[in-house]
Amino acid sequence: MKEKSKGTFRRAAMKSNICEKTASKYVKNEGREETKKCRKHRTRSDPFEAHWPDVVHMLERSPTLEAITIMDYLLEKYPGIYKASQVRTLQRRLSRWRTEHGSSKLAIFRQDHKPGRQSQSDWTHMKSLKITISGQTFDHLLYHFVLPYSGFETIMICHSETFERYKSREVV
Repeated sequence: MKEKSKGTFRRAAMKSNICEKTASKYVKNEGREETKKCRKHRTRSDPFEAHWPDVVHMLERSPTLEAITIMDYLLEKYPGIYKASQVRTLQRRLSRWRTEHGSSKLAIFRQDHKPGRQSQSDWTHMKSLKITISGQTFDHLLYHFVLPYSGFETIMICHSETFERYKSREVV
C-alpha cells in the first residue's frame, strides 16, 4: 500500500514481488486477503439425485463399496445418463453420506503416564467363584494395585474393603 501511494500498480507490484493484477485486487479489497465470499447453496443440481436411493440401498448392504464400483453399476444400469467423469462428484457425495449415516469411528484417547504421578486400584468380590478350603467357603476380596508407568502390579487377598485391618502389620 505504501508503494502504491508512491506510484503505479506495476511499480508497487514489482516491489512487493506479486502480480500487478493481484496487487489491484488487494487494493480494491482494502487490504483484506480474502476475496471470495462463502456460499451455502449449491451452484449445480445433484446429478445423482434421481437414483440416490439405489446407491443408498447398495451402501446399506455393503458399506465399504467404493465410488468407482458404484459408478460402474450406474453406467451399466442407466446408460446415457451418467458419464465416467462424474466419479469425483460421486466420491464427494459418498463422503458426505458416510459422515452422516455411515458406521461410527472408534475414538482413541492416548494416555501419557508420568512416573510417580498415578496409581490404579480395584477391589474384586470373589464370592461368586464359590472357592472352598477344607470344605469351608472362602469368602474374600482381591485387591489389585497397578502403577501404570512402570507396569508394576500386585494382588492381595483381603476380607473387607479397608486397610484398617492391615495397618497394624509391620513391614520387615
